[in-house]
Amino acid sequence: MGGTVAQLMWKRHEQRVRGLVLAATAAHFITSKQERTAFNVLAGLGAIARFTPKSVREAISDRIYLSRKTMTWEPWATQQVADHEWRQILEAGAALGRYDARSWLENIDVPTSVIMTTDDHVVDPDRQKILATTIRNAHVYQIAADHDAVFARSHEFVPMLVEACLAVHNDALRKATQGDTL
Repeated sequence: MGGTVAQLMWKRHEQRVRGLVLAATAAHFITSKQERTAFNVLAGLGAIARFTPKSVREAISDRIYLSRKTMTWEPWATQQVADHEWRQILEAGAALGRYDARSWLENIDVPTSVIMTTDDHVVDPDRQKILATTIRNAHVYQIAADHDAVFARSHEFVPMLVEACLAVHNDALRKATQGDTL
């Protein structure tokens, strides 16, 4: 969800943003009826979660989600996710279904890096590519990993993230000293 927040930060407070580093994100998340249904289910689950006792929510989280991730994630990452308030995650996920930056994405004019997770099962890699190619002069990085690459493949992802951040930093410095030439 950080990618959508970063995009909106640029749109709403352009004068405060000097650069963007986006990873495993897109400019929109729904195009099909099936996807719309899935996001509506998230909204419904979020509403149900409001009335579900915490112990039940935690048990469901452990069985359905975390049990699959503990095999590939470090213990600290699993604990971070376990500590989430899942109702809020579900509601935020449902809000992503209404997000669409395609009409203004090409106007982003700050140094930008985009890290694409090409084996992503959460954010369609084709949509990530659309985002990456729509933002002018974006540095594009690819990792053959799923959406959880920052945890599950941190040994590959983190150096790429550092490189992406440095590229934006260097472009922002150049832009500040040479004027708006990017």
